[in-house]
Amino acid sequence: MDDVAINFMIALITMVLSGAFILTWFVEKASLSLALWSAAMLSMAIIAMANSFLPKLIGQEQMNLLKSGLTIHLLLVFLGVHQGFSGRQDKRSKNFLLYTFGGLVGVSALAFMHQASAVFIGLIAAMISVLVAHQIYKSDGRFSILRAAALVLFAINACFFMVLESLLGGVLSEMRGAATLAVKYWLLIFLITEAFLLMMLTVERLFADLHYQAMFDELTKLPNRRYLEDHARRLFARALRSDSPFAVLLLDIDHFKSINDRYGHEQGDSILREFSAVCQRMVRSADFVARYGGEEFVILLPDTDRTDALLVSERLRQEVANHRFVLEDGKPQKITISVGLSFVQPPLADSEETEETLLASILRQADASLYRAKEGGRDRIEAA
Repeated sequence: MDDVAINFMIALITMVLSGAFILTWFVEKASLSLALWSAAMLSMAIIAMANSFLPKLIGQEQMNLLKSGLTIHLLLVFLGVHQGFSGRQDKRSKNFLLYTFGGLVGVSALAFMHQASAVFIGLIAAMISVLVAHQIYKSDGRFSILRAAALVLFAINACFFMVLESLLGGVLSEMRGAATLAVKYWLLIFLITEAFLLMMLTVERLFADLHYQAMFDELTKLPNRRYLEDHARRLFARALRSDSPFAVLLLDIDHFKSINDRYGHEQGDSILREFSAVCQRMVRSADFVARYGGEEFVILLPDTDRTDALLVSERLRQEVANHRFVLEDGKPQKITISVGLSFVQPPLADSEETEETLLASILRQADASLYRAKEGGRDRIEAA
């Protein structure tokens, strides 16, 4: 395949890939990472088309144009990976992204406008490939074969450019023509493979988002009742095997309906979010906090006996009572909680309970304890 043919192939394939990404983004408009990847494919398609159909205008700068397009393409991919895998970022991270994008785009544009060597532009592309690989490597989440494949692809891409650019730069000038063609072949393979991996990562991310929505409460970001029951079964199964104590706290914000009625549901939601943060701060990393429904929350305390559970409950009750909850208008709002406790006490070796029946029993006991706490005047703790 000659140089003209491969230029046309790159242009055609990138146009098809950009169309596929734009169509996918149109269906899933909420995904910013997909928007960035669509822009990445479109930018490369435009540069590739210009490289293929305007050779007389471009002259000797065909390779530089293609490399500049690849640099912008990789920048957009990097930003998409960063947004898609890293979640919410602090101000410092956002500034880093802004400076990275602006600086690298500026350097790439200057490199092309001043007819810089392909080596310089290729090294920029290699550097961005390293950034993409690093972002994938440090991203949160479980191990994924797709993520590992994307990491390997961008790492190989960086190494490829660093080696091939030395050939294009004239270290082995007699191989310069072959190296140029090799870069274009690699670009063709890289774009197809990259597009496949990014699309699969999009699907993986979509399923992860659906799983998160099914298992976590949208308002407080805590596990919801479905996740609670699933996790509790696993913890109870372990408690039965190890014959270890277990405690469950069922919490209710006192007179929460009156807060909603007086200040509105938005203010009530703000209280729930802040209360969730207080609960998470007051428990151990091994403990489990979940929103049970409405203004009710559950805390699971594995390996915790009755005495320790009562101490934890009292510390939490006092912390909430002393905490300065602030409404959106700046007014402080004092709230209290009622707590119902239930326990799984060893010995359990001869117990006929299963994790299913144990879960139903212990939640029923905690609910009964909570009812007694409310009937007793609220802002108090009752234990089964």
